[in-house]
Amino acid sequence: MGWIIELVKLGIVGFTAGLFASYRTNREFISQRWWERKAEAYTRIIEALWQMLDYYKKNYAEVLKYCELSDDRKKELSNQWEQGQREIIKVSDIGAFLVSDETIAVLKKFGEAAESEPVPYDWFRHLESSYGGESPHSAELLPDGNIVVASSQDNHLRLFYEIPNSLKFVDMNLPSAHGVVWDFKRNLLWALGLDTLYAVKYFASGAPALSLAAQYGLPTHEGHDLFPRKNGKTLFVTTKTSIYDFDPQTSAFRPFEPLSKLNDVKSIAELSDDGDVAVVQGIFQWWSDTVMLFKPELNKRRYGARFYKARWNTTNSFSYGQVTE
Repeated sequence: MGWIIELVKLGIVGFTAGLFASYRTNREFISQRWWERKAEAYTRIIEALWQMLDYYKKNYAEVLKYCELSDDRKKELSNQWEQGQREIIKVSDIGAFLVSDETIAVLKKFGEAAESEPVPYDWFRHLESSYGGESPHSAELLPDGNIVVASSQDNHLRLFYEIPNSLKFVDMNLPSAHGVVWDFKRNLLWALGLDTLYAVKYFASGAPALSLAAQYGLPTHEGHDLFPRKNGKTLFVTTKTSIYDFDPQTSAFRPFEPLSKLNDVKSIAELSDDGDVAVVQGIFQWWSDTVMLFKPELNKRRYGARFYKARWNTTNSFSYGQVTE
């Protein structure tokens, strides 16, 4: 009888030990699986963030290389961005049991910011609006080192100050801003808009600011290029249909002959008082592959290029006195 009791005891001990071992093994397995799921969640987050970062890297590199992306390529890259964005939102919504509260808070904030700013299909516009504004057409260096940028799509002059220590800026509304030039003699800016030429005062002391001083209606519509002439006294002004010579002293616009009827001129610059000019005309929408010097043997053409503006590397006494540009 005693041996039966001992056998029962041994059975109970064995069963208990086996049960405990099984319980411990299951706990370790569950714990291991839990950590694997947590690791998987963080891996998905990292991969989603990489997809969104890679979108910017590829888009930036390809735009610099090819100037314009095909529709298929734009769609491919935007799908990559959206896939990463969806994953971030998904993890932030259902991942509370897998990732920390701090991670959830950061992901939710990031997701809200991403949703409020759609995928920038126009990458040039995305870059431009982050700094110079949407579609910046020209920039001018001020005597104190600050910079003014004329942006047409968002209709303003943007004054950057405290350069290079920061990117602080202040804006001044100006319809279809295309050109901006500093006037060394008068200590003010000239700015070209849709159908008006503006004189703009620059206040450098205290908080930098711009203020309208005067305005002059253009003889024709759609102002585009604004640049000093070699004489140091007057300005080139181009519109959709014409080229003018503007005299700030008399506030008069005179047709610039013999090129006054040249249309869609994106830029014009003068090398000397003898009439040597360089012109970029918008032959293909806003650009051309040729810089025209009006002597066939001197015209500068590069197949596949997209020239928008051309300037001579010479003195610009109108803006900077006798300092070389």
